[in-house]
Amino acid sequence: MSDRISLTGLRAQGTHGVLDHEKVEPQDFVVDVDLWLETSDAVESDDVAQTVSYADVADEIVAIIEGEHADLIETLAHRMITRLSEFPVDGIAVTVHKPHAPIPHQFEDVSVTMEWWRTIEPDTYEVVISLGSNLDHPHIHIRSAVEEIGISYDVLAVSGIYATAPLLEEGQTPQPNYMNAVIMVRTSKELEHVLEDLQFIEDQHGRVRDARWGARTLDLDIIKAAHFASNSPRLTIPHPRAHLRRFVLQPLADLLPDLILPGQTRTVTELLRSLPETPRAARLPAGLAARQPL
Repeated sequence: MSDRISLTGLRAQGTHGVLDHEKVEPQDFVVDVDLWLETSDAVESDDVAQTVSYADVADEIVAIIEGEHADLIETLAHRMITRLSEFPVDGIAVTVHKPHAPIPHQFEDVSVTMEWWRTIEPDTYEVVISLGSNLDHPHIHIRSAVEEIGISYDVLAVSGIYATAPLLEEGQTPQPNYMNAVIMVRTSKELEHVLEDLQFIEDQHGRVRDARWGARTLDLDIIKAAHFASNSPRLTIPHPRAHLRRFVLQPLADLLPDLILPGQTRTVTELLRSLPETPRAARLPAGLAARQPL
């Protein structure tokens, strides 16, 4: 929550107005200003350099009133907003009063108020997502999923597509080989919303969740998400077995070979070398073109 500094009733003379005599005969203008800003550092240090000096604000406003002519007090207010926005403030409200406006009726005041608020960009973070498919033209599911993720996320890098043997439990029915890839994106969404988006994409590709390690049209797993950690029933981050999975590490090495996954002490490349020689992962010649992270 920002704090507020108020400066009211600041008076100076200027030649502003539409009528000819207003352009040469100075008249009073009165300005009220509210500035919203964070003052905790100034409170702690008791140092004016850590806040905005209202004397400096007053100087800027008076200079505008006494400066270049403007027909409208709206123009004056906008000039003040523009200048004061250069101070380290979150928001500004400026009211310019023209108490002697040339109105042929009895009145107390004429004023214009303008507000300005600094746009705060949401915090973003990077998410590493693995993609897998072994049903119904897997490479098409992979490529389509990459495009669909890119609709809502800033795609930083995409690996090649690799063919890998499926992991099966003892006695499980054989399955076709998987196609696997990794995509890295940037987002400001909450991690739970990222999971919901990925599950929606899976569902759109006909994903059926009826058996552990069962064949699937599309599998999207969050491998790593910045510094986030989760051990909820819905989402475990970082992925607890990514360091053991060639189908994750091989495409990940396309993008981040020197990455050390959370909880590990070796890089992705070193983890790959520590895995058994078989089964290998074969990169598809017509796979997605690898791009270096931005």
